Amino acid sequence: MITMLFVWIGIFIASLFGLVKGSEWVMRGAERIGIHFGLSRFTIGVLIVGVGTSLPEFASGIASLLHGTSEIATANVIGSNIFNILVIIGVSAIIGKKLVVTKDLMDSELPIFIVATLIFLGVAYDGKIIFIESLLLFAAYLVYLLHTLRDKDEESPVVAEIKSDIKSLKPKLTSGVLVAFFLGLAGLLAGAKYLVDAVLSISGSFGVAPEILTLLAVAAGTSIPELMMSLRALKEGKSDIAIGNVFGSNAFNLLMVLGLPGLFSTLSLSPISYTIGLPTLAAATFIFLIFGISKKVYSWEGYMLLLLFVFLGVASYDERFVIEKKLKIAEI
Repeated sequence: MITMLFVWIGIFIASLFGLVKGSEWVMRGAERIGIHFGLSRFTIGVLIVGVGTSLPEFASGIASLLHGTSEIATANVIGSNIFNILVIIGVSAIIGKKLVVTKDLMDSELPIFIVATLIFLGVAYDGKIIFIESLLLFAAYLVYLLHTLRDKDEESPVVAEIKSDIKSLKPKLTSGVLVAFFLGLAGLLAGAKYLVDAVLSISGSFGVAPEILTLLAVAAGTSIPELMMSLRALKEGKSDIAIGNVFGSNAFNLLMVLGLPGLFSTLSLSPISYTIGLPTLAAATFIFLIFGISKKVYSWEGYMLLLLFVFLGVASYDERFVIEKKLKIAEI
């Protein structure tokens, strides 16, 4: 029993690595393939802002849906968005001493982030996301994408940063690029499948709901690309990129990562996600909105964000016992 638990923990860690590294290889390969076939650097930049850092959440969401555990998909997105705000912004504020929200971010990224969160909270209020609600999420992302592609004058700082990175790439498509792309795709798919298997096995061994592990550990693991991108931007003195990365990723998670799978199956929220995840996401979003209005995030506020994430972990664990007691009472 103990041996199998350690085996599954090893599979969990390896799956997360394959998921994150695979997504990195896929997007790097996609950049070069896009340039080779004549896509503009602006278009590639916009797509990478949305798709690139959220590929782990998207792949694990599809895998959990195929397993018949849509609660894991919703818990992953909710947990990932909470992690992005509370931990990534918190750590960035602590390291950078003070983050500055620029006017460009206020105009281009903050509105879609707030609207996406409000739409999601509205459709998830009853504990499930049905076809018509998923269609609304998916359509909202398409509107945002089309607006961004057409309105180049309102280009966000994050897109501009990625465009500058892409300029150094050579348009020539080599066999090495294709091999890395397909290896990354294989790692992404395999990592997503075994990650869900590991979550179910580990949570069963500890006697906790899979959604608790997903809401905290899996969400943190799949948010590593966002964390790396924000820390890199911070190191280069570009705090607006560090914040804007979270705006774009959270909007994509809510509108696309849940919107597209929900077109094929009804998505459900577990009791943990509903009673703890949604209120925490709403509170974190409200706090982030205040930061956006004030245009600054200080280091002491970063510490407060991290404390709130710790509270989420404690509350999620305590809620397990509350739910178990309610189930026992119901059975009696």
